Amino acid sequence: MSTPSSPNSDDLEDFPGRLLHQAALWDNAELLEDLLHADQLQHIDGVDAWGRTPLHAAATTENSSCLRILLQSGADPNIPCGPRGEYRTSLHITAEYGHVNNLRLLLCHEARIDVRDGLGFSALDLAVKGGHIECATALKTAQATHEASRVETFNGLLKACIEGNPDLMLKLFKELKEDLKLVINMTVEGSNTLLFKASEVGHKEIVNLLLANGADARVHPVTKYSPLYIACYNGHKEIAELLLRKYPELVQTPTVEKWFPSHGCCIQGHHQVLDLLLKFPYPSSILKKYIDKTGNYEYELPFDINAKDVSGQTVLYIAAYMGSLKMVEIILKYRVKGKMLKSCESTTQSLSGAESITAKKRISDSIQALMSRLNVNLKPDTATPAGNVNQTLSPVDVDIYCDHGTQTALHIAVKNKNFAIASLILVAGGNPNLTIYLNEEELSKLRSRTALDEYVFTGSTVLVEAVKHRDMGMIDLLLKHSARDVESKALYVAVQAKDDIQ
Repeated sequence: MSTPSSPNSDDLEDFPGRLLHQAALWDNAELLEDLLHADQLQHIDGVDAWGRTPLHAAATTENSSCLRILLQSGADPNIPCGPRGEYRTSLHITAEYGHVNNLRLLLCHEARIDVRDGLGFSALDLAVKGGHIECATALKTAQATHEASRVETFNGLLKACIEGNPDLMLKLFKELKEDLKLVINMTVEGSNTLLFKASEVGHKEIVNLLLANGADARVHPVTKYSPLYIACYNGHKEIAELLLRKYPELVQTPTVEKWFPSHGCCIQGHHQVLDLLLKFPYPSSILKKYIDKTGNYEYELPFDINAKDVSGQTVLYIAAYMGSLKMVEIILKYRVKGKMLKSCESTTQSLSGAESITAKKRISDSIQALMSRLNVNLKPDTATPAGNVNQTLSPVDVDIYCDHGTQTALHIAVKNKNFAIASLILVAGGNPNLTIYLNEEELSKLRSRTALDEYVFTGSTVLVEAVKHRDMGMIDLLLKHSARDVESKALYVAVQAKDDIQ
């Protein structure tokens, strides 16, 4: 690379501020001051064919008098030169030359030490590379001082976040200048970002200010908690909406426990936030394709409503476990538009009209009865009329096994004797005849009982659980929804309890 003092044909060309360049290059302070007092001040940052300013030229001369004059007159020390000069600033130039006094002067006039040239080198890199120890030491000291100042400002902004003080935040923003975006997104000693803290505390105006000034939505490197997750967990609906508008992809970001924002609001029972997450108008770019549990329809959602956390819990299971009736109701009433898969569409079309009627007549009464006992849901909103390619359907799998694969949402509702939630799940098509499996701890306790007890409770059902709890209302509800006691285990529990009513 040619240095600023390198002679080349471009030096002979005329351009605004050419006289300033020449005065700075030859360190002619008297001429420079005369030019600046005349009509040349307007060209103090004028560039030559290489994109170099007079300050670049002055930086090449150690103890340059012109460097001081230019800086005091308002020259910008952070203007990079053009591509032919590798986009270096005057600080890069003086660091490469090893002119420590020039370097210190530039630092006193807010020359940025974190700027990298076209080759990726900082001023410190160039000083170290050139073996200029004094320059490297001065840059390292400035770097440490600057970083301490940033941390101090960050702590002030953190205080503004916690207290909800927008005036303090705006004041600190003005002081930061070029460092604004960098400090806003700092994570000091593994802490969370300012946006995370404001979202956690619930200060909407502060969140707005941060988003408007370049706050990004990075997650914590260890917990993987995002600003949206913590806002949902704490029930801050308005803040969750602000974050969704700016960073909708956060709805797909799980924590280290594999909790999505939807899990977070369910854990705390914030049903209004869950309603927002389900109904928010997400951009098409983040929608993902899913296939419903029948395998017949494809639909799009921004996140998997049946996703499990590390314990195997879905949002429906968590809502049922927590006893949140409103939450369960929102989840089960949620509908999406489904598109019939082509293979199913052709099958349906072949059974249209007279062929469909003929096919229906072939279904025997015994099959119809079996379907009834199995509680197959043939309601209008989930049935598939011939030729209906698009349909509204529920994306929720009510029978998915949770809690490490041991039980469903219906199972936990019955165990907790929550009649209302159990009723909602059954109406939504929940199967009352699925087996409840035991975890290792439960199996260990059961082994101390009789072999018959172990047999009965190892393959338990909701009907067995209801009988065990003597929950007559639940028993009646389950029987109305085709619950069966095929192996007479529920009857055994009732006999053992000498319960004639059950």
